[in-house]
Amino acid sequence: MDDIHGRTYPKKIARFANRVFGVPENEDLEEMALAGISRLKHFFRYMGLPVNFKELGIEHPDIELLVKKLHENKGELVGNYVKLNKEYSKEIFELACK
Repeated sequence: MDDIHGRTYPKKIARFANRVFGVPENEDLEEMALAGISRLKHFFRYMGLPVNFKELGIEHPDIELLVKKLHENKGELVGNYVKLNKEYSKEIFELACK
């Protein structure tokens, strides 16, 4: 799975996918979570919102600098729902390059 939250909390993301986007329930929570993430990205694009760096017009972001600045400004762990360390932050920024 290419999503931090879906991998960390597949049951919650699957429930979100079902309740918000009507993804049919099944026993494969990862499949449900991925379908929900796909529908959320589609919704964002429908609303005219970017879902990655390229859609923001940023071809080659400096991931190391982004991670460094984020954690310099916000601390060792950032976030509320899931506390993200530098490794997770880097992974999220890398996913946003796809």
